[in-house]
Amino acid sequence: MLVPIAHHFANRIKQAIAWNSPGVALGIDCDLEAAINRGELVAADVVEVVGDRHFLDFQELVARCPKYFTELPAPSI
Repeated sequence: MLVPIAHHFANRIKQAIAWNSPGVALGIDCDLEAAINRGELVAADVVEVVGDRHFLDFQELVARCPKYFTELPAPSI
């Protein structure tokens, strides 16, 4: 059974691929990981909607994001 949020992430993933933006992809990946950790969906739900090829393209975009974006400390409020 497909989870509605999977369609939301599939659309965002397709946009990041179209924009060819590693930074945008990384942001989406962080949101996706958070949703998975909350138990809202599993990665397979998204793959089922977006397709294997697009999901792999998305993962490659995430991997191309410069390390300094991923290693910044969390802001303190």
